Amino acid sequence: MLASEMDREMRLEVPRRLTGSAAVYCTDVIVARRHLPGRVLKDSLFPLLIAPERTAMTMMLPSRFWPSPA
Repeated sequence: MLASEMDREMRLEVPRRLTGSAAVYCTDVIVARRHLPGRVLKDSLFPLLIAPERTAMTMMLPSRFWPSPA
C-alpha cells in the first residue's frame, strides 16, 4: 500500500502484532481544499467523519463545522 501512489485501500487492518493487539486500520482520507481554513493543512488535528457501519470512506468535516479556536 505504501509503495503505490495510485492504489487505494479502504480499512486495511494493521497487523495486531504492531498495535498491541488493538484493532487499528489504515485508510485514505478525502480532503477538499475548499473546506480548509486558508485552503491549506496547517493544524495538527482535524475533525473526520467516520462511519464504518455505513461506508469505508473517511472524509474531513468542512471547516465551517469545526469548533472555534481556543
